[in-house]
Amino acid sequence: MQYRYFALVMLASMPFWLVGLVTDWVLLPGVPASAMMFAAPAIAAVFMLLGPGSNLSIWAWFRGHFSAPREKTPGWIFVAVLIPVVVLLITYTCAQFFGSSTPSPPEPAGIPAQFALLFLLFFVPALLEELGWTGYAFPRLHQRYSALLSSLVLGSVWAVWHWIPLLQIGRDLEWIAWWSITAIALRIMICFLAVNAPMPVLVATAFHASINASWQLYPVAGSHYDPALHSVVLIFACALMVLFSGKQLRVGSPNSSLKRTDQSLRD
Repeated sequence: MQYRYFALVMLASMPFWLVGLVTDWVLLPGVPASAMMFAAPAIAAVFMLLGPGSNLSIWAWFRGHFSAPREKTPGWIFVAVLIPVVVLLITYTCAQFFGSSTPSPPEPAGIPAQFALLFLLFFVPALLEELGWTGYAFPRLHQRYSALLSSLVLGSVWAVWHWIPLLQIGRDLEWIAWWSITAIALRIMICFLAVNAPMPVLVATAFHASINASWQLYPVAGSHYDPALHSVVLIFACALMVLFSGKQLRVGSPNSSLKRTDQSLRD
């Protein structure tokens, strides 16, 4: 059933890919018009929930992702926002160490305010994506496979889903290949958060928005971003994560929010 969902995501993305094909309009530096496909994962999830055999209303599905105990959620959101920032800072430091021509940020003092604005800008698109990826697809994959294998499958689909927009913005095949590795590694991290954090969709959304905001702030507007170097840092971070959490990506007791989602969604 989850593979039919992936096909629906691709189908729902086609109108946006067509827009990117007929226009060179960009939403932000390095972000083509076809990136408006961010709505496709949520649209596909709604179609699946409305389909025959579904036993859960859309509202119950949506509400279920935001009904977990809230006392620990702010801490997880802080961690989710911080991880992509730290990883890209390490990537930037490594680039400088190895003699890269990556320039320094022009006004470092203004970066926190810029990050906050970009984070808010990316939050709703990230939410629409993660309602589909983390809220719909991951629990269904996790019912059949380990969390690690589920994250690898989901990360691979997530990467392939971006290929057409990346080609439309002018990325070459080598760049896309390295970026795909980063996407899979980032999805492993998101799934780690989904397994362990309360309100996994909200925490995954914060992580996702932080990824995009951090990338836009990488000098200059992301133009010097090196996915190859970034992927190496991410692979090392993911290896440590899997080493300490195992193939279920779990630390401590099971996440009751994700468990509740797994039990209530049967379509």
